[in-house]
Amino acid sequence: MDGRIRYVIAQPKDDLASLTQKFNLGSWELKKYNDTDIQMWKAGDFVYLQPKKRNGSQDFIVVEKNTTLWQVSQDHCVKLKRLAKFNQLPLNAKISKGTKVKLRK
Repeated sequence: MDGRIRYVIAQPKDDLASLTQKFNLGSWELKKYNDTDIQMWKAGDFVYLQPKKRNGSQDFIVVEKNTTLWQVSQDHCVKLKRLAKFNQLPLNAKISKGTKVKLRK
């Protein structure tokens, strides 16, 4: 749990079908909670079983490696649309190492 948000760490071969069955959720729920249409997660990814938070637990982070805004959203349990709005970036933004990303308004 991140605060009170339930999540699991993806295991090898975890996909939308296996996770929805295992946790008794609809596929639409997993897609919505994780801001994605992907069918398969990479091992080690956070997979949220409830909606993520509107704000992060800290004001900002400095990205340690090249990544995407979606990955920052997953790593810090913040809704993707909110992160995009806070940082005035598109939803599919690529983030470079050393970039400051706001997690709250």
